[in-house]
Amino acid sequence: MEEKNIIPYEKWLVSFSVFRGNNIKISLREFLAQGYYEAYDIVMTYAEKQNLDVRWFKEKRNCGSAFSNRDITKLESFCTYCNMKFNHADPIPCKHINCHSIFCSRQCLNYHVKLLHRSKTWTIWCRIIDQGSYLVKIRVINFILNLSALNWARKWEL
Repeated sequence: MEEKNIIPYEKWLVSFSVFRGNNIKISLREFLAQGYYEAYDIVMTYAEKQNLDVRWFKEKRNCGSAFSNRDITKLESFCTYCNMKFNHADPIPCKHINCHSIFCSRQCLNYHVKLLHRSKTWTIWCRIIDQGSYLVKIRVINFILNLSALNWARKWEL
């Protein structure tokens, strides 16, 4: 395929509304698409699966400065702890400083906090990461990811 014919991925924003009784809940999500028709297909498929009403969707760069510099929840997310894809509700963020993890349930959040934030070992690992070289950081992060995978396997009894 020629490079001229490749359409780059753009960030898009979509706004959904849900009517529950007398309340209207409005949510904003971000996703990647290669053009208007692909974005339309992604939005409509998601809205149909989740039984949501689409208010609007636009390219993020055309939404103005109020949205362009903001972190917005992805349309479909992966839980940091159990690594399952979810889109049924707003993700639950970790409240600790400099932790950008998101979770599908309170239980996964609690496991994450217990494993990483309440452990003295985790504090030591953070200091090593902050003071270490790039290679040390990679090794520590790989160790932590392997430990997290082991806990995930225990959780699902694999």
